[in-house]
Amino acid sequence: RYWPWLAMRRFAKTIGINAIKYTDLSYNIINSYRFCYKKMLKYEGNTSTFVIYAYCRIVSIQKKIGKNINIIKNKNKFKITNKDEEKIAFLICQFYENIEYVIDKIVPQKLTNYLYNISEKFHQYFHKYKIKNTKEENNKIIICEIISKTIIETLKILGLKKIKKI
Repeated sequence: RYWPWLAMRRFAKTIGINAIKYTDLSYNIINSYRFCYKKMLKYEGNTSTFVIYAYCRIVSIQKKIGKNINIIKNKNKFKITNKDEEKIAFLICQFYENIEYVIDKIVPQKLTNYLYNISEKFHQYFHKYKIKNTKEENNKIIICEIISKTIIETLKILGLKKIKKI
């Protein structure tokens, strides 16, 4: 697929700035770290790129399925159907608790760790369960949407920008 030069430049700038900010925020302010773009830009581990990749995957899933998420949410009750969904739900429920802790203790690394954990749980879920054309498709779409919204809100709080495709 062809990306216009200007769009590619904006994309690269956003990825780079997110990587630097996220890395700065993910370390304890008392400890120092070695500045390394190679580590910051990895698609694995506790990096902004890993988190953004999780978000982009969710956007891609929603696009491929092609259903209106608002209609799905209004017509379907969300059900936890397995242990993995239970773990994701438990993690999502910790959102406000983490925000309060970060504000109270001034430790942004708690929020980056939370964001990483959500992204990691999503990737595990995505690899383990088929989402499209399953009996529980609508429920799984809702789970993905909840994860997506949590990632977006956490990115905003951290001052990072979302990217819809990588």
